[in-house]
Amino acid sequence: MSQGNHNPKSRPIDVIRAVKQSAANYWQNLLPACGVDVPAKGKHGACPICGGTDRFHFIDDNHNGDWHCRQNIIPRAPRMYLYHAYLSFMEAHGFERPLTLTKFGESIPKIMLEYRKEYRKVRTKKGYSYNVELSEEAEEWLPSVPELRNS
Repeated sequence: MSQGNHNPKSRPIDVIRAVKQSAANYWQNLLPACGVDVPAKGKHGACPICGGTDRFHFIDDNHNGDWHCRQNIIPRAPRMYLYHAYLSFMEAHGFERPLTLTKFGESIPKIMLEYRKEYRKVRTKKGYSYNVELSEEAEEWLPSVPELRNS
């Protein structure tokens, strides 16, 4: 964003959403410009988050920059993984017995239905893609995103 277009009332989540929307269909070029080596479609490579040499899969079937790492990320990456966001929420609010990953995955569709929200889980060649995003209120309890490591 240039300084001339800066809106002092915009929140970081609004900026993130605008950038993500503007980046649709351009991830193959944007990520390398940011120092991320993008593996060829169907291949895996070095992960810019965990540093593993063969864990990173760039999926981008929906042109949203979708990807995943096969390692359980530590430290948590709550802005990238919904389960990590859930664990961070539980911790921030003093809840000591979070659901397991399996139970969490089984519960999400039921919870979304209860709140009359559409929940979509689509299997792709490289994993799953979901339509769930964190609300703006998450900024209050969400820890900062870990920095990407240079590969």
